[in-house]
Amino acid sequence: MYSAHDLEHILGIELHTSSLDRIEHPILEKNHLIFYLKRDDKLHPIISGNKWRKLKYLISHALELNYDHLISMGGPYSNHLHALAFIGKQLNFKTTCLIIGEEKNKIKRRAVEKIKEQKKDKNENETEYTKRKDGKNT
Repeated sequence: MYSAHDLEHILGIELHTSSLDRIEHPILEKNHLIFYLKRDDKLHPIISGNKWRKLKYLISHALELNYDHLISMGGPYSNHLHALAFIGKQLNFKTTCLIIGEEKNKIKRRAVEKIKEQKKDKNENETEYTKRKDGKNT
């Protein structure tokens, strides 16, 4: 298995150490609480967060087995797929990203649009038949 340092060299990237940043706030101080936030977003501009910890084992395994094609799936705006595609490019691997969930989002958007349309039609019909107090149509 390749070490994280070896993978950085192979990928041609430099990963920074994630820091623990102390969060200071009057409420925390008042209650004598100390709060630290692990800043994995500082690892790398593209491979940030927990993506590196997940992908480093898979990439190491792929390299050991001489694979040259990465396949994964994620949501429409997946940072995981973005990181995987970046790694694939760095290694000259073919990368296939399967986007899941988009059709469900389209169906949801269509349903919301239909509801809005029905409400608009209902409001227009109600307005058309509203009568003033003197009995005349408005």
